[in-house]
Amino acid sequence: MTGRVSNGAIRLLFKEWIVVHAKAEAAMDFLDELREARRDSRWDTEATGASLFSASHCGKSHIINKIYFSHRVLPELRKDGIFHESVSDGNVKKLQRKFLYVKVPEKPNLGDFGTNLLRALHDPFYQKRENVLDRIRRAEDIMNNPDSFTELLALDNFDQLSKKSDRETMKDASEVQDVVKTMIENGIPIVFTGLYSAHAALDNMQINNRVMELDIMPFRFVKDLEEFCKYVTGIELLMLDHGIFYEPSGLFEDSVIIRLYYASQGRIGVLSNIIRDAARLASTAKRPRIENIHLQKAVNDYSLKKGICEYNPFLISNDKKIEIDCRKRVAADEKFYGEKYMEHFH
Repeated sequence: MTGRVSNGAIRLLFKEWIVVHAKAEAAMDFLDELREARRDSRWDTEATGASLFSASHCGKSHIINKIYFSHRVLPELRKDGIFHESVSDGNVKKLQRKFLYVKVPEKPNLGDFGTNLLRALHDPFYQKRENVLDRIRRAEDIMNNPDSFTELLALDNFDQLSKKSDRETMKDASEVQDVVKTMIENGIPIVFTGLYSAHAALDNMQINNRVMELDIMPFRFVKDLEEFCKYVTGIELLMLDHGIFYEPSGLFEDSVIIRLYYASQGRIGVLSNIIRDAARLASTAKRPRIENIHLQKAVNDYSLKKGICEYNPFLISNDKKIEIDCRKRVAADEKFYGEKYMEHFH
């Protein structure tokens, strides 16, 4: 039994929807600066970079892989007429080389890293047997080709290079770090994304002074609550626009927002998953909107099971307790991330 929109369709919609918030805008503005500097720099000018490091489900990969391309890179490509209007946005993303998105391999070594780079660059010989450094140089040559100039390279899952499971893994990670450092020195700007532990890799590469740390930490209670509410409102409107519900679910009401904040701990990815699961439940029950019972179950089955929050805020009526616990969460984050986090983002 499903609602007017199937559960599978709801799951897909939530993956594809884009709701831009202030942190995303600020990050994208800086990435635009990096690309502009790359276009105007001499071939031998060292590049600078950016980092988006945070806890999981804070939306960093979504910003880089979805929002930035759709809102900044794609309109430029369309305006320049590089691709015929009949080419879909999805195929433009696959074929273009202006903004390159690459995931660091789970078990990083130079060979796999070079292969991933060449595959992202659509090199037909990415599986060719050759010296691994020759593979990296070939990737750099393609990125520097005037006919398909790469303005920015995004390296996601960069925390993979900070793992210290054994000596061989550390050696492989160090080799990849050296190559990445050389790429920046050779003029290719890079945005690094990953868990906060990825700072260790940047420290090892000794390029912290050339990498701007961007704020993609969990939304902070009170300070970022307005942006948090705007995001929820954006999801509400999208659910209505796509015919999932007949009427707003009231998720932007104060009593609901504070509970959504606690259940998600201020993480945009977790928040989206809670609303998605509640929407699936409400749609299946043929309800015109999300109700408290659907939010209760969504939090039970997702946030509580994953240990994101300690109790279900939709099962208690004490707003003051929830507010106090939200403030405690922010204090715990600030203690965990340390003085650098507090000074840089406050």
